[in-house]
Amino acid sequence: MELCEHAAELCSIETDWLSQNDARSYTKDTAITGSFYHYTSAQALMGILSSRKIWATYASCFADQAELHASSPIFRDAAKQIGIDMPIEGNTFHNLRSLRSYLLKRKSHDPVDSPKGRWLELRGPFVACFSTREDSISHWQLYASQGQGYRFAVPALDGARRVIYEESKLREWAVKVLQLAKNVAATRDRLAETQQGDMGAIWNQVDRLTDRCERLLLEFAACYKNPEYAHEDEWRTVIWGDDLKVEHRGVSGCIVPYVEIKLPAFQPGVKMPPFIRTGPAFPAEALPAAETGIRSILNCPDAVVEKSGHPYLP
Repeated sequence: MELCEHAAELCSIETDWLSQNDARSYTKDTAITGSFYHYTSAQALMGILSSRKIWATYASCFADQAELHASSPIFRDAAKQIGIDMPIEGNTFHNLRSLRSYLLKRKSHDPVDSPKGRWLELRGPFVACFSTREDSISHWQLYASQGQGYRFAVPALDGARRVIYEESKLREWAVKVLQLAKNVAATRDRLAETQQGDMGAIWNQVDRLTDRCERLLLEFAACYKNPEYAHEDEWRTVIWGDDLKVEHRGVSGCIVPYVEIKLPAFQPGVKMPPFIRTGPAFPAEALPAAETGIRSILNCPDAVVEKSGHPYLP
């Protein structure tokens, strides 16, 4: 009965998380115009338009190391707040993947997969980044070749989550899930001591619950960003799955896992809207050539390329 109550509480937390952060909950929000925007380089845009896909990177392998560590102090404080004395330093994702073993004090004979095994499965989260900012100078500078790159629009994607910039909000979510995971572990220990019920079935139920807690915590971490970047209005498409087709690419000497997301705006044969824009530092005289190249890649003579109206600020 207690495990069923824990499951109901977890369902409530999951529902609240989606209602407050999933893109589908914001269809009537004035900040959402129906499109997300992705800022990128010319080279990356060619690959995206040619394949009609964008890459979602394994969250543990973000290129920006600061993002891997930014939420660690917040999760550490949340854990201490409810009496979990577990060291959480460095890569947040690696630490959260160890949490289940720490709480449940796993032994080699436990009838569940090890954290190492779950890591090797690469079930997620895989993350692709977008913004609701249609023409953002900071995005041009940071993500689009210092203003010489491109920005394209796509409809709001399934699995898109609003990025959390407030430390207090992340801590609040983390405390809820960590407390629930701790309660599940305590219930498991009590049932194991008294040998009440079918322990194999109880273990399986505990494992499913703590797996969902772990997944939710990892999603929180994947959706957190330093408050200094709140002006970016970022959203992240978060991909999970047991049977994902994981590809790999080399980035700065590292091998990075990723999965491909089919972009609905790029379906072959669909007439293209004027959805591509060049950066403010893009040479005006090169705009006709850029438009010709993009029309060729898309096989769409109606595709329009516009230039950002921002004055360039190097």
